[in-house]
Amino acid sequence: MIKQQPSDRICRTNSDNKHFTRHGSVNYMKFGMRSLRRPQRDIDLINVTSNRTQMRLLESLSGNKHLINWPISLCPPIGDEITMYIVDSETNGIHVDACDIIELGALKVRYSPSAQRLTSIDDMLSCYEAPPNPISDEVIEITGISNEMLTGRMFNNAEVEQWFAEPGAILCNSKKYEQAFIEKRFPALCGREWLCLQEDIPWTNFGYRRISLSALLVEYGWHLCHMFTYMDCFAIAYLLVTQPRAFESLCEALYQEHQSQIEDSI
Repeated sequence: MIKQQPSDRICRTNSDNKHFTRHGSVNYMKFGMRSLRRPQRDIDLINVTSNRTQMRLLESLSGNKHLINWPISLCPPIGDEITMYIVDSETNGIHVDACDIIELGALKVRYSPSAQRLTSIDDMLSCYEAPPNPISDEVIEITGISNEMLTGRMFNNAEVEQWFAEPGAILCNSKKYEQAFIEKRFPALCGREWLCLQEDIPWTNFGYRRISLSALLVEYGWHLCHMFTYMDCFAIAYLLVTQPRAFESLCEALYQEHQSQIEDSI
C-alpha cells in the first residue's frame, strides 16, 4: 500500500540489496543469514530460531515461489490447523475511488486455534498490474515500482481468486486501505474476515511506542529495506512468530468476530 509518509520505509533498496539489515550496522550473520550480492530487486531472507519455533525464510526468492520447498514449517503441526492469508499491496494513490492496486503480495499460512500460533507458510503470491495512466514520480519514489516494470502486466483474476479459494481470514498491515482497494479490485474477496496488524494487536500493552510495521521490526533490531509487497507479508509473519502474544491477540480478535457474527444471525 502506498504510504503517505515515505519515511515509514526505513531505508530503500540499493545496488548491494541489503533488504534486512541489523539495526546500526550491516550484520548478515545474525540468525545465520549469509550476505549475498544479487540484482537490485532480489531479496535475502532471514533464518529465525527461538526456543519454540524455527522459521526458515529461504534466501534469494527473487519473487519466484518455485525456488522454495513449500510448505515452510514454523513448528510441528498441532492437528487443528486452518488457513489465514497475510496480504499487502502497493497502489498509485491513497484514494480508493480514483486509484488502483499496482502490486499485490500475499502469503497463505496455517495456524492452530488451540495453540494460537502459526505452524507453517504454505504458499506465496506476487503479481503486478499496470494502471490506466502512468504512475507519478512520487509513487515511483515511494514504492520502487517503475512504469517500465508495469508495462503489459495485468492481474489474472481467475488465478488470484483461485489462490484465495480456501476459506480463511485475511490479515493486513493497514485494514483501512488494504481491504477497500483489494475488495474493489477483487469483488470475490468481499465478505471475508479482515484482521489488522495495527488495530487488532495491542502493541502498546506489550511496551511498543510505535506500531508501524517498520517501527515494530526496529524494536527487534531489524530495518525493513525492501520494496516487495510479499516481503512485507514475510515481515509480518516474522513478527507474529517472534512475538507470540501478538498472534494470540489476533486469534482473540478473530474469535470475537465469530461470536459477533453468531449473535447477529440469531
